Amino acid sequence: MFYAVLLLVFLVSLVAQWLFREYFEFSLCLYSVEILFIGVLSWYGFGSLVFLPLVGLWLAGTGIIFMMHRLA
Repeated sequence: MFYAVLLLVFLVSLVAQWLFREYFEFSLCLYSVEILFIGVLSWYGFGSLVFLPLVGLWLAGTGIIFMMHRLA
């Protein structure tokens, strides 16, 4: 259940970042803060189990933001 919610938040944030893809630095900063916020909230419930999935999501999202910026 937790990973489904995490993936849903990730996909919704990518749609929002696609709408504002011209603002590269803002998108990258906002995305990093979002992943950090999700990490802090989930750390108390699941501990270190969330570290690797969040790092994977952050790396995937950062790569997608870079690609969106190149296509904008």
